[in-house]
Amino acid sequence: AIVKLKARRIDWLSDHPKPWSDETEKEYYFRFANPIHEMMDRGFGACLLRDPKTAMTVAETLLADHGVKYRLHSFIIMPNHVHVLATLLGDEKLPKILQSWKGGSACQINLARGEDARRVTKNAPVKSLSNETTFYEDTTNHDILDGHIWRMAEKVSGRAKATDKAGRVVTLKLKRADHTLISKRSSLTHPTQIADTIYRTARNLFDQVEHTAAYRLLGVGLSHITSADQADLEGDLLDPEAGKRQQAERATDAIRARFGDDAIVKGRALR
Repeated sequence: AIVKLKARRIDWLSDHPKPWSDETEKEYYFRFANPIHEMMDRGFGACLLRDPKTAMTVAETLLADHGVKYRLHSFIIMPNHVHVLATLLGDEKLPKILQSWKGGSACQINLARGEDARRVTKNAPVKSLSNETTFYEDTTNHDILDGHIWRMAEKVSGRAKATDKAGRVVTLKLKRADHTLISKRSSLTHPTQIADTIYRTARNLFDQVEHTAAYRLLGVGLSHITSADQADLEGDLLDPEAGKRQQAERATDAIRARFGDDAIVKGRALR
C-alpha cells in the first residue's frame, strides 16, 4: 500500500509543480499525507520503536539538547513514529534540529542492531580520545563524581598508551539532571598520556564549575593528538611531585601488563 501511494505521489507531484495554491496544498495533504498518518497509526512498517531499548534511544536523543537548542514540552514515541512538541531557542532552525534527531537516533539504533554504514578509512588520523558514563541515578556527591573523573581519565590514558598517542587539551563534559550540558577544556604546556595528569586537569575543571544541580553524565577527553614520543618530556615547575607520580604510574602499568588490570587499583577508583 505504501509503495503504491508513493508511486501515485510521484505522478501527482509531476503534474502539480510548486508553488501551490491553498486548494492544491489541501489536496496534497488529503491524497497523501493523511493516508500515511493513518497507516502509521494502524501500525504499518517495521515498528522498531516498539522495543523499549530502541524507544529509550530516541527519548535520550530528544532530551540531549533540551534547554540548549530547544525547550521540549512533550513527546510521544509510537511504534513507528514520534510526536514532538518543542520551542526552538535562539537562532536554531527546525530542519537542522530534525536532522539531528533523526540522524542521531538512527545511527545509535542501527549500531545496536549491528548495522554500520559509516565508511572505514584506513589510517585515518585520530582527532580525540574520550570516555563518558551515564549514572544509574543522578548524583551531587563530589566523592562519587571524583571517582568517575579518575576512572574516565584512566580509560582515556589507557587508550592513548595503547595507540602510542598523547594530547595537549583535556576536556571535561558534564550533563545535569535537567539535560543542561557543560563542557570545559584546558590546554597543557606539553602533550600527555599520563592518567594522573589528565585526572588532575579534569578535576581542576570540575572545581571551576558552579554546582547547582545533580549530574547524570560525566566524560573526560583528550584532544590535539600527537605521537607519544612527544609526550611528558618536560617537568612541571608548579608540581615538583608530578615526575614521581608519572614514574609510579609507569611502574603500575608494567605490573598490570604482567599480572592483570586488577593487580593494582587506586583508592579513588573504588568510590
